[in-house]
Amino acid sequence: MCDLKNEYLLNPCGTLSIPYWKNKIIIVPPDMVIIHEKKFNNQYKKFQRYFRLMHKLNDIKQIVINITKNIDIDEDKKELIRMINLCYHHQEIKVEEKDIEKWLKHPTFNENLWIKIEEKGKIVASGIAEYDEECKEGILEWIQVLPEHRSKGYGEAIVNSLLKKLKQLGAKFVTVSGNLDNNTNPEKLYRKCGFVGEDIWYICHR
Repeated sequence: MCDLKNEYLLNPCGTLSIPYWKNKIIIVPPDMVIIHEKKFNNQYKKFQRYFRLMHKLNDIKQIVINITKNIDIDEDKKELIRMINLCYHHQEIKVEEKDIEKWLKHPTFNENLWIKIEEKGKIVASGIAEYDEECKEGILEWIQVLPEHRSKGYGEAIVNSLLKKLKQLGAKFVTVSGNLDNNTNPEKLYRKCGFVGEDIWYICHR
């Protein structure tokens, strides 16, 4: 495991499809295979493609107006679940209260890395990040903006706020992944915020 950690720190996005801390606890189902693009040769017909990018925290874009606030998990839980589900409705991704409770128990949980942007008392954009002290890695997990509030710079504000917070915590780098074929093109947002990399992972089903 120590060798894997050293390899991961040299090339996080090319070594694993998920953050190092998750790889230590997640068991891949027997009907699933995860393959880097370099080793993929179309042997599987059912697959999804995921980009994985990294930010080295050398150049974080300044937010002109700090419009983000910390999420009050107890007060905002139901509203957060509602807006996440609205954002991912087209992907048939559904978050429930039990999922939130599970995230709160992650060893990488930090309440200051749950942030939001509100309009008229409603959450219109939100972001959840995690911090792995062992690898000094920040991980962007859930970044979303309600469809009717996109193109306002909210996504960029959420990402850059989290990058700043993660750097203050001691992170040396931050990773993020997402569905490469998502029609909302989240990769464009992350690259705009300074993320780099060309690693693509295939989640294949036998």
